Amino acid sequence: MIFYYEFFINFVEGLFLFKTPVISIENFLIILKKQKKLLKNIGWFQKNIFKNIFSKIAILARFFNIQTQLMFNLSFHGY
Repeated sequence: MIFYYEFFINFVEGLFLFKTPVISIENFLIILKKQKKLLKNIGWFQKNIFKNIFSKIAILARFFNIQTQLMFNLSFHGY
């Protein structure tokens, strides 16, 4: 019963704590290619693409943080 409770808490935190959805690597590469096609100014690209990449990496890091919290909770309760 504790397992389901902890899983539910982590799942709800993952839904409501982070408003941006977790994306897959394939979708990330497709978005990156589309952005490269729309470029006209290289300076604008260099400035903004890194912001976009780091925001995507931050989203993935949040997802893995939730995964590690879930594993810790399971190991802590002896499952």
